[in-house]
Amino acid sequence: MIDVDSETLTPSKVLSVGLPKVEREFSDDGIHEISPPTQYALACKFAHTICDYDVMEEREIERHAFYDWLQNRVGVKYFIGSRLNGIGPVVSLAAVHFPAKHGPASDEQIRRFAHLRPHILNAWRVAKLQEQARSNSLFATMVSDLLPWGIIGLDRNGRCIGLNGKSHAIVNQQDGLSLDGAGHLRLAFAAVDRTLQGKLGLALRAHLGEVQFAGAALGVPRPSRRLNYSLQIIPWVDSRKSLDPCAPAVLIVIVDPSEPILFNPDHVRSLFGLTKRESDVLAQLLRGRSLPAAARRLAISHNTARVHLAAVLQKTGTKSQVELINKVRQLFPQS
Repeated sequence: MIDVDSETLTPSKVLSVGLPKVEREFSDDGIHEISPPTQYALACKFAHTICDYDVMEEREIERHAFYDWLQNRVGVKYFIGSRLNGIGPVVSLAAVHFPAKHGPASDEQIRRFAHLRPHILNAWRVAKLQEQARSNSLFATMVSDLLPWGIIGLDRNGRCIGLNGKSHAIVNQQDGLSLDGAGHLRLAFAAVDRTLQGKLGLALRAHLGEVQFAGAALGVPRPSRRLNYSLQIIPWVDSRKSLDPCAPAVLIVIVDPSEPILFNPDHVRSLFGLTKRESDVLAQLLRGRSLPAAARRLAISHNTARVHLAAVLQKTGTKSQVELINKVRQLFPQS
């Protein structure tokens, strides 16, 4: 498995199983730069499956430096490979290699690998999310496909580092918003896109602590003339000030108003990383109760309720009870 940066075309992650440990050699020694399978896969912008003879003929394989390296250093010659994804700042490639005595892959093996391609991609995504979760478990939760709205995480360069299932579906429709080849979020209409890029710039600066910016809401017109998407821009401010590169710098939350979202405390807990009791306090406030009334309803002291509310404000990036309620109701119009 290989992840390749789509801008620099250099591997960002290499993993081999059952082969000599050549990950560092493949990346640092520039072997990837002469790899015909890698270059072929990167030239094709969409997910696909290839084998040796899609890349070059046998006589070319016999005299190519990359295949010499494969045989002499790795002990394999032929391959079945796939570009797993077609969008985003990182291209994921997967391949199964065979020794020379095995010969080229059969048609049935190629068909089987093509059938497995989406499942391999899902497994690779899960593995990377689990790796990220060790440093930021909340982000792994937030990109869960269980959430009913689209969530896109952007890194400190404004590039996409994670999408949940809903945002994948929205982006693939390309009806108002999409990701460009470098993984940057783009809107279909130029004027609105300029507004978005300005707000994203502020959010990224807020992530670094350079400015105060609580976030913004934006309506996204759609060429199909369906109801505008509601897009929320949320700076991700890490209270630990670690600026972990695996964590998002900005969250983009996309709501499709043509698909009403009912308020669900579990979704709020997942999105903001609230505890059960913090979510209970928030639910009471959303019902219009005052904080003292919420405390009585939950059979806790007023001071305890204040502690829970302070935690909710901190986790949601809001500064007051009114701002908190407005933010949640923007995400859940029927709450």
